[in-house]
Amino acid sequence: MAWDYDGGILMECKIDLKLPYTDLATMIRRQRQAIDEKIRELSNCHIVYQGIDFQKKEAGIPKNPIKVEDIPGLKDAGWTPDQWGHSKFRTTNASERQQLNNFMRNLLKLMFEHPDAWPFKEPVDAREVPDYYDIIKDPMDLRTMSKRLESGQYYVTFEMFVADVKRMCGNARTYNSPETIYFKCANRLENFFTSKAQAYILQISSKSS
Repeated sequence: MAWDYDGGILMECKIDLKLPYTDLATMIRRQRQAIDEKIRELSNCHIVYQGIDFQKKEAGIPKNPIKVEDIPGLKDAGWTPDQWGHSKFRTTNASERQQLNNFMRNLLKLMFEHPDAWPFKEPVDAREVPDYYDIIKDPMDLRTMSKRLESGQYYVTFEMFVADVKRMCGNARTYNSPETIYFKCANRLENFFTSKAQAYILQISSKSS
């Protein structure tokens, strides 16, 4: 049987005599070891400290809060007390902190009262939506946010508060298709939140400038 080849391309493969082709695994392992040793000279990221042993209660709030400076290895990594609760919109005294808490409470109240908030007021019931927690691994809702806020221990920065709202709305868009009411409610509620939050951000920015 004869075969005809049309349009074939000649290819060339050169052999580098310096490379141990029969033992590439050893060569790669030695290269990785050399890189790892160099990283250890320049960084302490390979040091593993004892973890924090504490349990959380409802809404992810620690039962027994610990001081930031007591976290093992934090100071060794270069942390200093002035970095606590790092925020672009930093509160420098108790009065400003209270103003921030009041603002978050008022904003959360407005969100509860918003006509598009009804899908987000309580955690999703797994009995009604059996596969929800298989898809959404980091759930969030307004009730959980309220508990976190009232604890006075969770939202140490405004960015954390904003992140929970975005996560809540993002989860709705991840689980539901764009034509659903849940997807549309998430968009409208997030837009409402963003407009209110932006007003606060502009206020803080004008004070600091």
